[in-house]
Amino acid sequence: MELDVWEYVVTDDWIFYRSFTGSWGDHSRPLGNLHRIGFDGTQNILLSDELIVSSILVVNNALLATVYAGREDDVDAPWHEAVVLSEDGDVVKTLGGGWHGHNSFIDIQQLANTNMVMIIRDGAVRGLYCTATGAIFSL
Repeated sequence: MELDVWEYVVTDDWIFYRSFTGSWGDHSRPLGNLHRIGFDGTQNILLSDELIVSSILVVNNALLATVYAGREDDVDAPWHEAVVLSEDGDVVKTLGGGWHGHNSFIDIQQLANTNMVMIIRDGAVRGLYCTATGAIFSL
């Protein structure tokens, strides 16, 4: 089956992928819509055409993402938020936010060999999220 896959992650139950929808200028990461598909290629659905995803990550079976969360004053560096998503693509928890553009960015990364996710803003770790307990730690 041919899919428009830009990035994908796998949980115990699903494959989640984002399809390319565009980008915010030459200096911003590509944006996409989040889809979910079964391992056998069935149940391929677009979870939301309103949720614009810039990155996805799975840690300890928790689905995390950075998503465009536009604000009125967006010009060249749109506001993004690091979030935890349900299997249906709904935002369950917001972990932090920041501008994502030419001189700033927001990202999430797994802390190696742990259940912890680092919330990174402008090159520095600003918080930690434990996928096992759901606790958020500010730094």
